[in-house]
Amino acid sequence: MHVRGKHAAGALCALLLCAVLMVQSTGLAQAATATVTGKYKSVRVTQKVKLTDSASMEVNPQEDYIKILKVADLGNGLQLKVKDKDDFMTVRQSETTEARKNNEEAIRRAKADRHDKEILAKAQRQAAARAEKKYKNIWQLPSQTMDLPKATDGATKTYMSYKAVTAKGSSQYQLLHAEKAYTKNGFRMYDGWYCVAMGSYYSDQIGTKFYVKLSSGRTLRCILGDQKADRHTDAAHQYAEKNKDILEFIVDGLELPGGDVSAVDGFEGRVVSIRKITDDHTDTMPYGWKAY
Repeated sequence: MHVRGKHAAGALCALLLCAVLMVQSTGLAQAATATVTGKYKSVRVTQKVKLTDSASMEVNPQEDYIKILKVADLGNGLQLKVKDKDDFMTVRQSETTEARKNNEEAIRRAKADRHDKEILAKAQRQAAARAEKKYKNIWQLPSQTMDLPKATDGATKTYMSYKAVTAKGSSQYQLLHAEKAYTKNGFRMYDGWYCVAMGSYYSDQIGTKFYVKLSSGRTLRCILGDQKADRHTDAAHQYAEKNKDILEFIVDGLELPGGDVSAVDGFEGRVVSIRKITDDHTDTMPYGWKAY
């Protein structure tokens, strides 16, 4: 008989530790949940996973003592390596009732830990796939590049208060006060898109979406929340003649010196590209046509 004084159950717990290094767990393993994070470029998706209750695991004594436990607790500080059936029979004859309970619990935990590794790996793959899909649904929608005006460099980006839109029956008002509309850092948003006013050259449908790239390298997701009146824009209706601005951001309580959002971190630079999103499923109808 080969005996050792180190308890086997503690060593087997390392399996679960490995499995949860990349997640945040709450509670004990038997009743815990883990949060798995999937990443794809700028998008993160979290997914909660219920971990395995070790009490639900069945024990096949002879096989599990040999293949999983490997070192059995005999009680009174003694242990025995379990390599084959003869070793198992020796353990059965020698282990105390408490030791048998501990051995079977160690086997259940080990089985639960192995199962958790599998479900966590699967959840990680699922979360990563969801993050990739979400990224593509946000940043890789079909679009067409629109011409920029030659008479202005697009460096000025003015703003207006969303409260200036007061006609409750208008498409602008409906969008800016919709359930998906909210304020973030002083900017009026619609479902993650910056609300802006633009000339009718770019669109005369409230709710049209754009990718607007700045010379800083940042790309903004914008949605047409108001229309610049044709009488206030150049002949092609690309920019406002008074301020030479292509983009006018719609804000909520934002006040900046000079009336230009270029003073806000992340909004510096000229407008260097405007892509109009053409995918039909991005339409925000019932927001309508020529609603100014």
